[in-house]
Amino acid sequence: MNDKAVANVSTGMLDQAVEFDKKGFSSVMDGIHTLKIYNPRIGDPIEEDKAWKFKLKVANTWVEEFIDGPIVFNPLSVRYFYSWHIYPILDNGTVANEKITFYTNEYGKYLKKTDTIGLAAKGKSLWFFSKEDFKAMIKARTLNGRDNQFYDRKKDREWKPFDGSLLSEWAVVYGQFVWWTYDWEFFRFFTATRNLWVTFRDWSVCEPDAGTFEYAVSEWLIPLNEVLTYNGKRTVNKVDDSQVDLKLTIEQNEKKNFMPKFEYSWLVVLRWGDNREDKKFIEELQFEHFKSVFWWMGSPNQVLLNWSDATTVISQPALSTWELTKADLEAMPDIPFEDTAKEVFEVDLSTPDF
Repeated sequence: MNDKAVANVSTGMLDQAVEFDKKGFSSVMDGIHTLKIYNPRIGDPIEEDKAWKFKLKVANTWVEEFIDGPIVFNPLSVRYFYSWHIYPILDNGTVANEKITFYTNEYGKYLKKTDTIGLAAKGKSLWFFSKEDFKAMIKARTLNGRDNQFYDRKKDREWKPFDGSLLSEWAVVYGQFVWWTYDWEFFRFFTATRNLWVTFRDWSVCEPDAGTFEYAVSEWLIPLNEVLTYNGKRTVNKVDDSQVDLKLTIEQNEKKNFMPKFEYSWLVVLRWGDNREDKKFIEELQFEHFKSVFWWMGSPNQVLLNWSDATTVISQPALSTWELTKADLEAMPDIPFEDTAKEVFEVDLSTPDF
């Protein structure tokens, strides 16, 4: 190969090759795009060339692009999860240099408090809890007689302190671009749960605010029923998320943070769309991602609360509702779940893996 041929190449493609070699294919989710809204780190100034832009991590290449909106997309699935990182406090009272990111499996918005969720760190399944016990455990001041490192003392709008946690609930919207540079390709969009809105709280129905995901979806209830009636179908009381195309733009709140704004765009059926296979693809992708971290949904561990102290009873995870093949069972790694949980929750950093 001559020098001219070597020099006359796309440097962008070379950058992708280097990034791929450096990171490697680590998750089934890397096969779809990841979308966020640019916001500077706390305390940093806004970079004007990125302001009011979406940050896209391109599928498979992991190259970051900053692009303008609006983005029109079809939401295929909405999931929730808890996550954040902590800097563990060691036995000698010092803070570890390495932060640990904890996260649960993703779950639907109608998950009951008695349903099971799993907690993981560093790609390892740790413990399983009922959702009610999990929320109590992460907000307890002590855990098994020691300082609970998930605990965080928070303050409300009137600066009144209350028991909280470093782990927060987040939302992820899986969708398909409808009109955009990457039209008909799949992505996942991470955002705060308040941007989607909760329509049911404290035993009462809550009306969503304008600009939220739920509000944008609900706007199409009347048009959808008109289409159903015209075609001889019965009307419905609510719109399924995947029936609607939404427009996603960016707005600023009073704190000058860039926030998502959802607006209705069109009904999928009116553009002659049929997204059943697309929804199935996302469901299979979510299941494969779950298996890659948790393998199966284990039996929940019991959490006993005594005032602000939480005590957990560690048990070996057991097969539950997930149907796995014989090949899946034979491929399961031999992970000492009890030891792993002890390392994380009692902050034993003696093993190199941690």
